[in-house]
Amino acid sequence: RAEGVITDQQTGEGLAGVVVKSTDTDHTTTTDRNGKYKLYLPGKGSYAIVFQKPGYQVHEQKELSLCTGEATALSVALTATG
Repeated sequence: RAEGVITDQQTGEGLAGVVVKSTDTDHTTTTDRNGKYKLYLPGKGSYAIVFQKPGYQVHEQKELSLCTGEATALSVALTATG
């Protein structure tokens, strides 16, 4: 699985409601009120992960490598648009 915290780049505060999605699979989750998420993926391999929230630029992390049985940390700061 991939897990981490999604924050606002300017304020550093956790962002609730960010959609975290693997573009290689149908696996999707949403951040909690503190910006934390856990995205469960099918297993070992390399995945592209997209982070989306209205009012923020879309962020894509390409080639996130996962090992079997281990959590991979991936925290991202999103930039507000406008």
